[in-house]
Amino acid sequence: MTAPGPDNPPGMWDPRRVRNELAVRQVRDSEHDLLCLRGPLALATILTAREALGKLLADRGRVVVDLSELRLEWQPAVQVFPAALATAGGWPGARLVLYAALPEMALALRVGRVTDTVPLAAGLGEAGSALFVRPRRVSRHVDLPCHPGSPAGARSVLRELCSDLGILELLEPGEIVVTELVSNAVEHAHSSCRLTTAYDRRGLHVGVRDFGAAVAPRVTLIEVSAVRGRGLHMVASLSASWGVTEHADGKTVWATLPAAMPG
Repeated sequence: MTAPGPDNPPGMWDPRRVRNELAVRQVRDSEHDLLCLRGPLALATILTAREALGKLLADRGRVVVDLSELRLEWQPAVQVFPAALATAGGWPGARLVLYAALPEMALALRVGRVTDTVPLAAGLGEAGSALFVRPRRVSRHVDLPCHPGSPAGARSVLRELCSDLGILELLEPGEIVVTELVSNAVEHAHSSCRLTTAYDRRGLHVGVRDFGAAVAPRVTLIEVSAVRGRGLHMVASLSASWGVTEHADGKTVWATLPAAMPG
């Protein structure tokens, strides 16, 4: 990072950015933005952190975060980092690296598997270099309306992911899976949905979260003469595993297509 000086003054803690004791400081560098967070990371301060992360990721797409003055007060709050990155479109369009975490924070990041998606570095120099290395897990999500065109939108999202990561061999089976799962959300749950896609060494992970009251889907015997009703059989045949996670206000249908991480 460029050293502070007369032409490059250090960022100042902006009192207008202090909410519920979480202070935010931003410093712009030629290669990336530096975001310093000071105070508690808790349920009451997640929104402040997420807004700051989202703004910088949308602006330049390369952000390193100084955690040296950030205290962890609620362990689930560490998911704000991968959530903000996924909302911004994920790697490589949006890149996020953390550094200088306090011991409790570092442990929570690793236990919560945050570091699979958002790397944790020891210092600023290491963090800047890590921006140019693909994380172990790349995740993205997009919200789709309850509309007949949503399956096509889901396929477009998947094509972009497969192209960016060089996993085009998973494009065709992946398109079949996302088409079926999003179509089920639109046609049977009568609901908007969130499509989540992720890729790591285990393969391509797809999840569709709906907000409907429809019965969870299951594979049934195929009627030979039936024109429809074969979708979940195709999902099951293409996936290493698949299943349904029930929620109070809907469900998530997920599937994993196996693949090895290149390189």
